[in-house]
Amino acid sequence: MRQSSPSSVFAPAPAAVSTLASAVSGFRFAFVRPSPRSFSRWVCVCLFSSASLADGFASAVASGLSLPFCRVRRAFGGWGVSVPVFVRLLRRPRCSVFRVLPVRAPLAASLPAFVRSALVCACAVGFSGSRSSVPSAVSLAAAAVAPPFGPPIFVGCAAGVDAAFRALLPGASVLRAASFGSGRGAFAARSVAVVLAVVSAAGSRGLWVSFPSAACPAGLLPSASSSRCFCGSGSGSWASLAFAVGSGLPCLVFGFPPPAAWGFAPVGGGWFFRGAPVQLSLF
Repeated sequence: MRQSSPSSVFAPAPAAVSTLASAVSGFRFAFVRPSPRSFSRWVCVCLFSSASLADGFASAVASGLSLPFCRVRRAFGGWGVSVPVFVRLLRRPRCSVFRVLPVRAPLAASLPAFVRSALVCACAVGFSGSRSSVPSAVSLAAAAVAPPFGPPIFVGCAAGVDAAFRALLPGASVLRAASFGSGRGAFAARSVAVVLAVVSAAGSRGLWVSFPSAACPAGLLPSASSSRCFCGSGSGSWASLAFAVGSGLPCLVFGFPPPAAWGFAPVGGGWFFRGAPVQLSLF
């Protein structure tokens, strides 16, 4: 038997709730279970080490996500916060607790301070990256910009990194290649549109974040001309980054240093940054 949340209700995805909870120092783990009292029929229970941490998280999530009620109670030797979530097409469990999110350690706190500040302070963020591999830094970045406090998020429709951010941040604006025709040109047009969406939303106060899976192709350079960036180099991640740099967006790259001529500097933890100085956050 299958039981899902009613399609007409609005509730966050379980991954978004657990990612947000993981940014709290006293977070232990999360699981999802059915709940007849929840308007969405399911709750994500986030376990914290103290009542004060649980109460603070419940208040922030309830107000920031416009949820009617997030229950706090003792659970598993700590304090659990039950957050209504949207679940689609999961088999009804035989027991009352169905654990699907075994998140056991804080995530966002593992980001270098500069990187976390850049993400938190951005007025809009666009994500791009490999279609074949998803580094653990993707979850860390998602935790830093997760609702209720995160900025508008823009992402494409590809597999890999794009798909990971769509799952972790279900409120993101998704631009799809099918909206731009067919063939390879549609995918390039989609990527250009994601960059321009961030520029339109926030200008130089936006941020582009890239997770390439290989070094930059030889000869590719930043440009405000999309045709010069998407010139058949073989890497959509680097082409998108080149166009973002050429369009004036501050940019973060994880894993592979851009060519020296691109003007990036290392900021710790495998991250590289180019853009205006960022005011460090107190988070």
